[in-house]
Amino acid sequence: MKKANITIIGCGNLGASIAHGLLKTSGFEPAQLTLTKRNLKLLEDFNNLGVNILSDNLLAATEADFILLAVKPYNLLEVLQEIQPVLNAKKQILISLATGISLDEIYQKIDQKTTVFRAMPNIAADINESITCICGRNANSEIENKVKEIFDSVGTSISINEDLMEAATVLGACGIAYVLRFMRAMIQGGIQIGFDAKTASAIVNQTVK
Repeated sequence: MKKANITIIGCGNLGASIAHGLLKTSGFEPAQLTLTKRNLKLLEDFNNLGVNILSDNLLAATEADFILLAVKPYNLLEVLQEIQPVLNAKKQILISLATGISLDEIYQKIDQKTTVFRAMPNIAADINESITCICGRNANSEIENKVKEIFDSVGTSISINEDLMEAATVLGACGIAYVLRFMRAMIQGGIQIGFDAKTASAIVNQTVK
């Protein structure tokens, strides 16, 4: 990834987490990263670091080697149609982070020869501890390794069959929320057996860590 240009379209919580993770990767320069969002004020911190920030998805996609689509599932197909005129099926790799949108649905909007991946990371990418499940089409092992390298830079990646992507969402992405729910229950239990809230929280956090 030291020379690849990466664009993240729709830089919300998940996109920002991946961006933070990439910027912590040795050898990856801020100038290699482009982020898009309608409200650019929310990306000012990235801009101050030297990251390219744009509100124009079409322009952001033009020079990218890898395009990560971090938009909401209900916006994905619309965004694909928007950037389709500048997509180069021979040179660019598309990676969808949208839950529940199949590869078949994605290919309805773009050239069938395009290399496309679906990826399901989680927000632990922000501290380089994400688990990311990926699947793809039209990719050789070299390309798949490059995609894995992106997500390995923000944690660990695993290749799976596409029919397991929804399960990966439940186990890996939503799993963080389940663990936090479990921790809250432990803290409440600690309070019930005599600890004050601060002490119970400290014990539980360190135990789970």
